[in-house]
Amino acid sequence: MPDLQKGVPISLSSMQGKIVLVDFWASWCPPCRKTLPELARLQAKHPNLVVMAVSIDEQKRKALDFLDPKVKWNMLMLLDDKRSVAAQYDLGGMPSAVIIDAKGVLRFRHDGYTAAEIANLEAEIVQLEGEKKTAAEGAGRAGREAIGGKAEAGMGKGKGR
Repeated sequence: MPDLQKGVPISLSSMQGKIVLVDFWASWCPPCRKTLPELARLQAKHPNLVVMAVSIDEQKRKALDFLDPKVKWNMLMLLDDKRSVAAQYDLGGMPSAVIIDAKGVLRFRHDGYTAAEIANLEAEIVQLEGEKKTAAEGAGRAGREAIGGKAEAGMGKGKGR
């Protein structure tokens, strides 16, 4: 999908290893006006998160006009004018969001908007961040065990096997 403002293509596969929140929105969707700033807040608060805000407007100008020009959007703003990406997710309303884990697995889905949905999104992001951290710690532990025992801070030369 192209970046809404620069036209540069961005792919979901380029986000591998990150937690990705894909939000589908449209200029004709009043709740989307509330959702986008909340997603920007989540992006700022969670550095391991990538928010891809995808407009399904058929006309790029409508999508651009919808965005508040005073806001410096800190997330990827993309255009799916043919709705080909949106069709893959079988959206149940506007806005709709999916959260994909660091392994590329779709883990959560949200259709529509309520204030409670934003809290749910954040709780799910925190859960996935915890899973990612636990997996990384497990991999580090396994690596240390593979080279012969406990790792100590500042282990230095000559203390391994």
